[in-house]
Amino acid sequence: GIGMENVAAQVERLTRAFMEGARELRIESKTPASSVGPLVVLRSHDAPAMLVKLTARGIVVSTRRDGVRFAFHVYNTMDDVHTALAALEDHLDLMVRS
Repeated sequence: GIGMENVAAQVERLTRAFMEGARELRIESKTPASSVGPLVVLRSHDAPAMLVKLTARGIVVSTRRDGVRFAFHVYNTMDDVHTALAALEDHLDLMVRS
C-alpha cells in the first residue's frame, strides 16, 4: 500500500544521510558515493568486533570481510541513521578512516 516509489525515495533519503554522516566521520566506504540502494558497506579494521559493538546497541548489521554492511528499508527512520552514526562515532578506532 505504500507504493514502490515511496519505498525507493525513503531508502534513498536514508542511504544518502547515512553515507554523508559516514563521510563527515571520515569513515571509508566500500559503497560508491552515487549509490542510492539500501546497502552501505563501511571499511573496518576489525569488522567482527564492530559487529559485536553494534549488536550490543540493538543495531543489526552484517560483516563482509573488511566491511560492516548496513541495510536500510522503508521501516527505518532518520533516527535509525543517527543512532547508527552515533555508534560508529563511539568506536572510530575500529573503522578505516581517511
